[in-house]
Amino acid sequence: MKKNIRLVALLLVIFALSACSSFPKPEKTVRLYLDSAKNFDFETMKTLIASEEYQEQHSKMANNTDEGAKNFMDYLRECAPKIEYTIFDSEIKEETATVKVFCKYVDGGVLMKDVIYEVIKGTLTNAITGGKELTEEENEQLYVEAINNILPNIEEKMIEQTIDVTLHKTETGWIIDGGEEELYNVAMANFMNASKELIESFNQPGGNKIQVSMNIEQ
Repeated sequence: MKKNIRLVALLLVIFALSACSSFPKPEKTVRLYLDSAKNFDFETMKTLIASEEYQEQHSKMANNTDEGAKNFMDYLRECAPKIEYTIFDSEIKEETATVKVFCKYVDGGVLMKDVIYEVIKGTLTNAITGGKELTEEENEQLYVEAINNILPNIEEKMIEQTIDVTLHKTETGWIIDGGEEELYNVAMANFMNASKELIESFNQPGGNKIQVSMNIEQ
């Protein structure tokens, strides 16, 4: 009888250890997110994050059919396979985990800033000389022309960044609930950080909006 009890206990321990070893590790989620980013697969990326805000952002990218954004999307799609990453540390504490990942990716923020400035100049020029508001199609054409003119002269630069990704455990695996903003920026070739910098510069007193207007009037 005692032997049978010991055998059952041993089997339970073996089963528990086997279950633990087969459960996905947090690194797997981070790898899958970045591998999906390299493949420009925002639908898969969306399933790996907890934030509803960023789930919505990923959905918009996955379903973007805006003709005005097509050139930007084509550029991002070209940048995506150039993402490189290395996971060099991870720590699990009960139901949470932290994964450190080193990322190297294209800095597309330079293109974005230059294009936005050119579009603003074109819009202001039209307002001053033509005295009318541009149609949606005319605005789209400004973007297309700006990208086509600027892109051939852009020198490609890479950004290196270490990101602390936090995750929490679910019944089926680990889901990202911290560091998603930085990871999304990697997938977007630094467009997100560039957008923030543009907004901040435009909101500064005497900032770029005024400077652009002055340059046109001169």
